[in-house]
Amino acid sequence: VVVEAGCGSGALTCILGNYVRPEGHIFSYDIREKSLKKAKNNVLKAGLSDFVSIQYGDITIDDLGHENVDSIVLDMPQPWMAIEKVKQYLKLSGN
Repeated sequence: VVVEAGCGSGALTCILGNYVRPEGHIFSYDIREKSLKKAKNNVLKAGLSDFVSIQYGDITIDDLGHENVDSIVLDMPQPWMAIEKVKQYLKLSGN
């Protein structure tokens, strides 16, 4: 399981989705509606909808409810602002 903050167009999200399938899942968040729409469309075109979830969320303040996450990708301005919030999502062997 991978959590991504800042899905943008979904390009990196799709690359990650290809790496985790068929067993894993990407949970990708963004606070920009335009980015969410574009990323969802690109994930659908890439045939990765079963492995990628695109959702609205502010990873710096929202409680996203993740546990035992393998990795977190902070593709966002000021990623250091999210570290305190998201470190609780990682499993001990996560990075």
